[in-house]
Amino acid sequence: MAKRLIAFSFLLAACSPRAEGVSWQDMLAMSRACTTRPSDRSPSWIKVALDSSGGRLFLPATFRRVSGRSGFWRGDDSSEFSYAVTEQPSSAGAGSSPLIARLRRPSSHNDGPCRVTIEGRDAILTTFTLVDSAGADTVYGLGATVALKRQHYAEFLGLTRHASMRDSLLHGIGSFGRD
Repeated sequence: MAKRLIAFSFLLAACSPRAEGVSWQDMLAMSRACTTRPSDRSPSWIKVALDSSGGRLFLPATFRRVSGRSGFWRGDDSSEFSYAVTEQPSSAGAGSSPLIARLRRPSSHNDGPCRVTIEGRDAILTTFTLVDSAGADTVYGLGATVALKRQHYAEFLGLTRHASMRDSLLHGIGSFGRD
């Protein structure tokens, strides 16, 4: 388990657009414009209040907040979605995920960071795919950093076994805003 926890930390760092000594404005300038933009959510999605920013977003109705874990939701299909407010953009975090724990020596493909505007805020999105060495399992991921006010950033991470759910979570991030 410790190896998988460390691997997850490295995965988040590798998918993060943040480089030491690079400012948020420089990261935005170095990132290409996103070709896929968050769009309208499905009307069946549920509104989720985000405690630490006072904001909200919408997630598929199959997602439930995980008890005892602030800013963490799990879908009926085992998809995972997390949210946190940080003082630095794209701070790599550590954690464990049942989805990633199942993978044996995964290879990864990172679509690289791209920039987009969400509710008038600058944001950087990164999508990635992890494939089990035997090709037996795949995890699709999405990371996003959205600039808030005064050096605070909203960080999102979505993990799922379905590319279509990753795309849905992208639209969930696009719904991020204030009531």
